[in-house]
Amino acid sequence: MEGLMVIGPHVVFAHIPKTGGTSVTRWLEEWGRAYNKPGEAVSPKALACLREGDWYNHQPLDSLHRQALQGREVWCGMRDPLDWYPSAWAHFGTWCGPRGESLAWGDWLRWALAPQREPHAFPGGEAARGGSLLSFLYGYIACNSIRQPLYTRLLWTHQLPRLLPGIEHLNKAGPDKGQPGRRALPEVTPYQARAIRNVDSWVQGLQGWDRW
Repeated sequence: MEGLMVIGPHVVFAHIPKTGGTSVTRWLEEWGRAYNKPGEAVSPKALACLREGDWYNHQPLDSLHRQALQGREVWCGMRDPLDWYPSAWAHFGTWCGPRGESLAWGDWLRWALAPQREPHAFPGGEAARGGSLLSFLYGYIACNSIRQPLYTRLLWTHQLPRLLPGIEHLNKAGPDKGQPGRRALPEVTPYQARAIRNVDSWVQGLQGWDRW
């Protein structure tokens, strides 16, 4: 059930793929802050918080009843784009790309940074048009339809050991059978790093940013 939104009596946690969500989910479950126990299916109490009555990976916060968002602390995971893009390319394999193509790292990064013109594999993929892949995922998962953040706490991946003590011992993510073709992390060239910073400079205005 990795990748699913986590809901408990006092916390909601939704995460953008490749932002430490598996570890945060296990941390919440281990500390009893989720309705689900480790390894369990979706709790009926969590399912009741959804407006749409369906549950899938990386559920957007906008799919919850307004009462569920207002009555709980709302967390969302986020990651430094310089770390996110290499991890996303290595993890997604052929699952995410133009028409499902398996692109080399440099070609994929150019596609991911360019304004998206075609839907892709994520639910709601039409919304990707007009921004980078990371920008789309942030807007889709963390914001409402007019792109206002719905979370009350943004958890940056590189800050997790400080924010959630003990979480480093819960990172046991293994191969994902649903996403074939995972690869080794690529090397980011100085040119590519500049391109990422330029396109996704908007992250510097997000809650808790402390890099660049």
